Amino acid sequence: MILFIVALMNSYLKQHKRLYRMNLKQVFHLVFLCCFFLGSIFFSACANPESLPDASPNPKTIVKVPSNYKNIVTWGKQYKLRSRWVQKDKKMNLYTASDVVSFEAESQKVTINDISFWISYPIKSANGTMYMHQQDISTCLEAILKPKARSQVKIVALDPGHGGKQPGAVSGKMQEKTYVLLIAQEVKRILENNGIKVVMTRSSDKYMGLSERPAYASKQNANLFVSIHLNSAASSKANGVEVFTTTPSGARSTNPDRSGSRARTAGNAYDAYNSLLAYHIQKELVDQTRMTDRGVRRDRLAVLINTKMPAVLVEAGFISNKSDQKKLLSTSERKKIANAIAEGILNYNKSISSSKSDSLSSSSNSRRNITQIDKL
Repeated sequence: MILFIVALMNSYLKQHKRLYRMNLKQVFHLVFLCCFFLGSIFFSACANPESLPDASPNPKTIVKVPSNYKNIVTWGKQYKLRSRWVQKDKKMNLYTASDVVSFEAESQKVTINDISFWISYPIKSANGTMYMHQQDISTCLEAILKPKARSQVKIVALDPGHGGKQPGAVSGKMQEKTYVLLIAQEVKRILENNGIKVVMTRSSDKYMGLSERPAYASKQNANLFVSIHLNSAASSKANGVEVFTTTPSGARSTNPDRSGSRARTAGNAYDAYNSLLAYHIQKELVDQTRMTDRGVRRDRLAVLINTKMPAVLVEAGFISNKSDQKKLLSTSERKKIANAIAEGILNYNKSISSSKSDSLSSSSNSRRNITQIDKL
């Protein structure tokens, strides 16, 4: 059609070589042909919409998300969690009147009531909502939001790291093995005053192998295993507290895997309870000591992979950082750390007493009348 119009105009102009001699009628004809030409292009485009550029993406286009990812908005509704965008397609919160869970697209960290939790797979944003890997939902969110009822904790195994020929992290004359034992002894005192029996992998400066520690806890019929350590880093700026759980089977650890294997281990039988215990201890450590929140993390640590009960490893500060070191050297500050670990264990015990709690923070918000630390 367009080619026909062009040929017609060309023929017309050849018949009227001298435009300045054109009369009014001829000018009208030329204008008419031009309008007809432009109109034909317009109606041709309307008849074929694909020829026009798309001004915006089609809102009805559905992005395919891996089948092992679940819509967190849909998931949250079953726990009466509402959703809101903090930043469209980038950051989202699920919340109730007292709890907030924050997500960020492509991040492997979620925040639960201001406590960081490092998950194994990145959050996905698509189709106007956000998605989370099913394994992370079950071993993180559901573990903390809706813990399954379990027998009460009656015996806790405390594991002060290192000892004997193994000093652990060292800074000047300060050795990790000495201070973690002091913290563990204070945790023991508080738990026992609250009716929980405590066994310790070491109560003096002696060495015990890594595999012997969880084995001893099993032999003593412990319901929980809590290993206590201090951190160290090449940079003196690194600081804060963190709690480790063993990594769920097949998943990536927060730090590069040390074992070289992602196979299921004995400790994975308690993935949900590991997360719940770690969350409560980390929350108390951050709230009571005001140290930097490095979050709940995952790693296949030797003392965690073969435990036959829920187990965590606490890193109670950096011996290589001046601010953290000052707290660790202070008797009163160490007692705050010990009190936080003990209260985290007691809050865990409360949270597993019933599966009816719908609040993430219900156990930690209702403070226990536990034996307080000595007056400072």
